[in-house]
This record gives sequence, structure tokens and C-alpha cells, in this order.
Amino acid sequence: MLSADLDGEAMFRQMLRLYWVLYEEVGIPIMAIMLKVCGVERDYDNLTADDAGTLAKRVGANAALKPLFYGLDKNYRNAASHGHTFRLEEDMAVFELRSYAESVLVEVVIDACYSLMESIYGIQLVLDAEISNLGLEGHQLQHLGPFQPSDLDTANALIRAMGYDAQLSRFTGTVWTLDVGSEVESLTGLAKSVSTLAPGYVDTLEIRQIARTDYRQFRMPLAAIRAFGAIDGADPIKEFVDLVFDWHQNDEPFLDRRRLRCAIASVAIRALVNDDLSSIPLLRRLHDRAGAAKDAEATVATSKTIRALRTKTILGKELVDCMQQWIDRELFALP
Repeated sequence: MLSADLDGEAMFRQMLRLYWVLYEEVGIPIMAIMLKVCGVERDYDNLTADDAGTLAKRVGANAALKPLFYGLDKNYRNAASHGHTFRLEEDMAVFELRSYAESVLVEVVIDACYSLMESIYGIQLVLDAEISNLGLEGHQLQHLGPFQPSDLDTANALIRAMGYDAQLSRFTGTVWTLDVGSEVESLTGLAKSVSTLAPGYVDTLEIRQIARTDYRQFRMPLAAIRAFGAIDGADPIKEFVDLVFDWHQNDEPFLDRRRLRCAIASVAIRALVNDDLSSIPLLRRLHDRAGAAKDAEATVATSKTIRALRTKTILGKELVDCMQQWIDRELFALP
């Protein structure tokens, strides 16, 4: 509780100053955007030319917006604008404005300040997510300074809202490690869901499923997760292989010998059937991976497939049958 001594009054003035900043400097663009969202025909620049009080009045008159801006009170804003119109008496704030005279518990004023801050931040968070869903980049939440949750706090809050039991979540350099305590039906689905929550400097997601008796850990590039499913009409097999190409499971390549062969065969046979030269870059990557794994048979298969695609020749039946067996032996799904 703030007291009526000098320090307490100074702190209260700072709180009202924060309220004024939220109401005026942060509130004007946020209120203008939300009025536009609700169908106001005036353009954004025109709306932001209005003073905060006018915008707040319009927000308060809008049934959809009023409950979103909890804590919006013109009297506290006016008091903050006129520094000598209030004083503290024990646990009460006494306001003496020409248009407003009232004694209010200090904790009520503080609650209004934090409520407005939470309301504005919540709206910013939703707007940021919607902008991300549109595929636009280069935007970020701002204005709340030290009161703004960190990137990790924001991500963790949204993960909990999705219903996942995140027992540990941390950013270490460019890696985001997420320990999931409950059973997850689709780890790929979880990865896709949280991929948009990572800040720009994080490029790798590590998910550790610790609820299972057979502990599983997956490490994957965020760029591949974000790209997965982003293009309508993309070849599903190539998308699948691109997605898992650099994954690691329990610190070993997810594309082990048998899965790598299955991936090579799936891409190769589909490319040959469709005469798809656009598959060659992916086949080259698979060829290099097979070479690094010292799998001579898989390396030869990719080389011959690329040559057949380029020269428009038919691949030998023996090799095609062999690759079909690779698919039959290790047809795998996303975890």
C-alpha cells in the first residue's frame, strides 16, 4: 500500500504518469486501429488526429470495444495531466478537478492502471498474431517498456492457452527448448503451432516429450516448420521430406538409413512418374546426405534418377523395384 509520505506520493504520481502514457501515447493508435476493425469508415490517420478523450468516448460507446479496454477512465487521465489536482490522504487518493471530485482508494487507482496496461497489451498481442497469420513480417509489440512481458513470457502464456503442459520452456541462444509433460497427439502439430511464437533470433526448436516411458527429443529448424503447408498445391512428398530433412531425434538424424532410403525412393519415383525436373534440387540434397551416410546404394539410386530425369530416359526396372521395396520396408509418418 502506498502511504501519504513524500515517497508514497511520488510513486503515486509516477503511476498516474504511466496511466497517462498508456491512455494518450499508447492508447491513441490502439483505439484507432480497433475502431477501424469495428467498421469505422474514417481512415487511420484521420482517427489518430483526434485527441485520446474523443477516441476513448467512441470506444466506450461501442458495445464490442468497451469491455476490451478495461481500466479506461478519463478522470485519472485528466488528473495525470494536471499535477496539482490530487493528493493522498492515508490510503485514499483525493481528486479535485473542476469536472471530477472524488476520494478513491489508492489501490483502486493502481488496479485501473494495471488493468488498462493489461488490456492494451492483450489487444496488441492479438493484433500481432493476426498480422503474423497474414504472412507480414517486421512488426513487433512495443510501447510497454519494462512492463511488457518478455518474448519467452509471451510464448509460454500462449502455449498454456493452447492446452499444452509445458514443464520447461527456455530460450538458449538461438534454440528454444520446450519440455512437454503431457501426451501430445502430434509433435509436428505442436511444433507448427508454436513456430510463430518464437522471436526472430531463434532458429531452432527442440521439443522433449518427457511424459512418455520412451523419452523422445526432437530438434528441428524453425524455418522448415513455418514453410510446411504454407504453399497451396505444393507436392506433399517433397514438402514432407523438406520438413524432416534436418530433424534430429534423440540427437541422431531423424532420416536414419531406412528412412533416408524411403525418402529418396518416394521423391525419385514420384519425380519419374511426373517427369518433374523441379525435384532435382531435393534429390541432390538427398544424394549428398546418402553420401555422407556412406550409403553407396542410395547414392547411386539418386544419381541414376537425376540422370534419367535430365536425359528423359527410363530408369531400369531393377532399380525401380529396389526403391519400391525401400518404401514398403520403412513407410514412416510424422511424429
